[in-house]
Amino acid sequence: MNRFRPRRDAGPSRPTITVALTESEATEACRRLLAHIRTLSPGGPARKDQIRPYELPGDLLPYICLLDVLPGGRYRFRLFGTALVDAYGGDATGRMLSEIETGESLEHAHDVCRQVVVSRQPVLTRISFETGLGPIVYDRVVLPLVDAAGEVRWLMALIRIIEGAERHSLLAGLEERLLAVG
Repeated sequence: MNRFRPRRDAGPSRPTITVALTESEATEACRRLLAHIRTLSPGGPARKDQIRPYELPGDLLPYICLLDVLPGGRYRFRLFGTALVDAYGGDATGRMLSEIETGESLEHAHDVCRQVVVSRQPVLTRISFETGLGPIVYDRVVLPLVDAAGEVRWLMALIRIIEGAERHSLLAGLEERLLAVG
């Protein structure tokens, strides 16, 4: 059973800093995923059917999510890695991005997704949140994946927490918008 339920009454968590990164500034995990995808398709976006989970560097898979690109600029989680399930406190697979993010965080996430779809290029960002238990900082790379006709139909993202990785810290920043149900 999917355990996510958005909580609208507490208001959104807000990133205090959102920074576009160059590849050299990103975490090693983001750089390794980019390098792997480039081996599959050096001239542009990789096709989804080229992605084989068993060929991804093993330590990255738990931090990867896959989103379907839907009409009207909407995005649905097709896959949500196990490290993300643990960090968020539930599995977002099958949920819409708008069910997981709210407010400025949702606007930023949609902006990044749109940018990746339109440009057909990866986008690297560093996000910082301030919580009552301290900061949470994570790097994210979002990559386009195309179908056989070359249309961007999916987005692959790797989210790598680099500070505040303790589960209670991440949940403190997100519990305002998520409520796990049994």
